[in-house]
Amino acid sequence: MVFEAITALLLAYQTTAPEFRHNSLYTFNVDPKTSEIVIMNTQTGHIYRCVTEEECNERLKSEK
Repeated sequence: MVFEAITALLLAYQTTAPEFRHNSLYTFNVDPKTSEIVIMNTQTGHIYRCVTEEECNERLKSEK
């Protein structure tokens, strides 16, 4: 019974934790032709193309 309670708590935490929720909001791919990073917001459908990781981080920060 204790195991089931711990499992339920961990699953509840995973669905509400910001670090896990943030990962599910975006999909990340690399365009093989241009080597650009393609980020898609799965809730709004916005697509961003970035050349460097720093550029992508700035775009994601400005979206929040």
